[in-house]
Amino acid sequence: MTEQQANEDGMQLKRGHHIEHPMRPEWGIGEVLDVAENKVTVNFQHAGPKKLDLRVVALRSVRSVEPVPFKIDVARLEVLCNRFHADQEHNRRGFDDGDVAMLVLADVKRRGSPTVEHRKRLLNWCYTEGNPFQSGVELAREICSVIYGRVLPDPDAVTGASRGNKR
Repeated sequence: MTEQQANEDGMQLKRGHHIEHPMRPEWGIGEVLDVAENKVTVNFQHAGPKKLDLRVVALRSVRSVEPVPFKIDVARLEVLCNRFHADQEHNRRGFDDGDVAMLVLADVKRRGSPTVEHRKRLLNWCYTEGNPFQSGVELAREICSVIYGRVLPDPDAVTGASRGNKR
């Protein structure tokens, strides 16, 4: 995955860059979430996340330092969290591994985003290794994508913690 891509006018697009879609001003300012080859994922103020083909549209750079709030599809999040809970609540004897999804869902409904503690638990699931946990890993990554527009970096990789089965 390329972290940076040149638009047709030579503008270098990268995560965090603010842009406008010249044909969709009603979408408002957008913040680049991801760049991969000729595709860019942008979170727009009024339209939410959109995947755009840079071969089709020349985006315009905008000077802005304010992050664009991500619009969370709460209905989709609820479906994914319920699936995660059902799949993982009895995964290990004596543990309700599925509770993290219900805590994240409750946080989003109440506060608009997960607490730091619940975000860390969700991200731990995103980077868990091991076959018995694979369905949970995939669902956790989908949940993270619905909330943040992408899977956030592994918090343990940033701190230098050892890799391996985190469960």
